[in-house]
Amino acid sequence: MGVENQLMLIFVSGLLGLLAIIFVLPRYVFYRKKYALRRGDPKRLGIKWRADREKIFVMLDSKEIGVLELSTEEEKAQGKSITLPDGSVLNVKLELDTDAKRIVFAPNLTIDGSPVPGSINDPGSQLDVAVKYFYWGGVINILVGISWLPDLAWYFILIVIPIGITAFLVGYYLKRLSRAALSVGIGLAILTGISFLTEFLLTLSTDTGVGIGGNLLDLVDTYFIIGGLFKGFQAIDYLENERKGITNGLPININHPLNLHQDFAVSRSEAVNGAEKLLEVNGKRFSIKIPAGIKDGTKLRVKGKGSTRDVNGESFSGDLYLKILIKNDEIESGNRQES
Repeated sequence: MGVENQLMLIFVSGLLGLLAIIFVLPRYVFYRKKYALRRGDPKRLGIKWRADREKIFVMLDSKEIGVLELSTEEEKAQGKSITLPDGSVLNVKLELDTDAKRIVFAPNLTIDGSPVPGSINDPGSQLDVAVKYFYWGGVINILVGISWLPDLAWYFILIVIPIGITAFLVGYYLKRLSRAALSVGIGLAILTGISFLTEFLLTLSTDTGVGIGGNLLDLVDTYFIIGGLFKGFQAIDYLENERKGITNGLPININHPLNLHQDFAVSRSEAVNGAEKLLEVNGKRFSIKIPAGIKDGTKLRVKGKGSTRDVNGESFSGDLYLKILIKNDEIESGNRQES
């Protein structure tokens, strides 16, 4: 076989391999991920999808409960829904994960309109990306500063190591939902962007222009990072309200069929100072905490205190939503169920 024939064979084999990767392999490559139905609970919900995004398999407790067919681009954009055993509605669609370092699609999941913890649209997951950014950025800066110690490059050491320590502390306190830490982190990202911009302009002014592409990519990357960090304030608000159970303006499964909705009266002093109150629902007595500074009309969520339904031997419970009514006179707390 001549050299030309060998080259042609290599070319055709490579072309066929590329076509197989593009058109055939996606039908046999699957991605899997597990999620908790509620933050902090075990990961019971499983999502498996084909690389071509045309089939999504939904599992609960490792058992398949449905297959979603997404044959058109419109269906892929809007996603499809499936009713879970407890009566709640899970919507599933695949979106491009802009936080990933490669082109990859990830599930955008909602249950009755509420983001599923760990999915691409979950504010908690988005905040975790920022936390990791500062953790790793801090560690890298500290290690780089230490590497310069033998050269006694004090100018760089005294700048890079403190910045690294600051970035690491930002990640630590941001994990604890500190707005001050997020503000400091945004400041660090802006300073980093200014540094990249300066390097980019200096590179432009040189005759060779060596490194201009890398500087430009760093600059663009920092621009998107800063934009994402500003959304962190909204994510902190969401997570704080989720922890308190406050649902004003937040889609936290409020329309779940097992949920109960009641009015709950508190005195003005209880609303201002906060209080712990005892109430009885469906024959069960339990205490709830009224957050200090709560406003009239705020809806307070009490997890797992709604109606209960048994499905195939497994018990499911909804949530109790209390609409706070502030009274001017000092009264005993009271609740009545809405009709």
